[in-house]
Amino acid sequence: MKRILLCLSLILLLTLALSGCACQHQWSAASCGQESVCQLCGQRSGTVQQHDWVDACGKARTCSLCGLTQDIALEHSWLDATCTTPKTCSLCGLTEGEALGHSWDDAVCGNPKTCLTCGAVNQNSADHSWLDATCERPKTCSICAATEGEPLEHLWKKATCTTPQSCLLCGLWTTPALGHSWLEATCEEPIRCEFCEITQGEPLGHIWTPATPQAPQTCQVCGKTEGLPLELDDRFISEDCQFLFGSWTYSRVDTAQELGIPGFDHDLIEHVTYTFGIYGELTISVEVADPELYRQMLTALYINEAYAPFEDPAEAEQFYLNTYQMTLEEYAASLAANTPIEEINYTETGVYYVADGAVCLSDYWEDPFGAYPFTLDGDTLTVTDPYTGETLIMTRVI
Repeated sequence: MKRILLCLSLILLLTLALSGCACQHQWSAASCGQESVCQLCGQRSGTVQQHDWVDACGKARTCSLCGLTQDIALEHSWLDATCTTPKTCSLCGLTEGEALGHSWDDAVCGNPKTCLTCGAVNQNSADHSWLDATCERPKTCSICAATEGEPLEHLWKKATCTTPQSCLLCGLWTTPALGHSWLEATCEEPIRCEFCEITQGEPLGHIWTPATPQAPQTCQVCGKTEGLPLELDDRFISEDCQFLFGSWTYSRVDTAQELGIPGFDHDLIEHVTYTFGIYGELTISVEVADPELYRQMLTALYINEAYAPFEDPAEAEQFYLNTYQMTLEEYAASLAANTPIEEINYTETGVYYVADGAVCLSDYWEDPFGAYPFTLDGDTLTVTDPYTGETLIMTRVI
């Protein structure tokens, strides 16, 4: 019987071993570092729970499960401030200071404002600010330099005597001023620019030759005439004048003593020809026998005239050296050398008639006439000057 009971006890133990504990476990909660334990039978179960550490900036590390702490404090992990957020800890979210705020660039025509740091945009965009087209550039935006169209064409104003060719729009000038082109003064007009008509000075004025039987009063310079030819009386067309018609000549000798020019000690010989024409016209021609000798006389004359304004001859010499870079004598000689032959050999005109044994002479028809007694012997005409007593012996030119 005892053997049977023992066998049954063994079978029961074996059955219990094979089928597990029959205890209604009451498990304690697993804790960090410890598995779950049955409060009835002490059986352990499950795996060891790991600590759930919670980091906190500036605080000790703490397990959220068991409350265990570690003496380890974290440093804040700061993220730099942005345009919209202040400086922020990436661990705990703590902030410091203020957001930076956007740094907007200027809006470009057709484009919105843009933040230079974060790229954020402001949808308000600027309109073009147009500058009018010029000759140098088309219509241009002063903000973004966008252009429209083409530059203007220059509107040229032609150059004048005093202003260059220039553009009326932009003021650019190219061709320089022309400068005046002066036309010489005439008897009735002053010096005049042929381009702009500006004038200088006064007209020269007419130099009138008195009227003659053949022509009215005539200007020696421009040939303009005024009035009518002279109506001659019988004095000028009578038979008394006919014997004089033609040319008569004589030689005139001016001695150095008669000339009275210091520094000139030569006699000057001139050949004089009187030509008596019909209607009382007289032409007197003078030809110098030696033109070079005449120029020597002019040189001496100019030298004496140059000394006249100065009290000291040395002062006169210095003046001409300073002014003309030549001596006074050189200056006078240059004037004489440049005297044209037309001033050395010259022609004068006059009028005449014959009455009461005298040749009546005058420079012009309207001027008083002087009577010069004459005698005629063949081809020799002797005329006496009643004022000087000089006798002119003239020979008819054959």
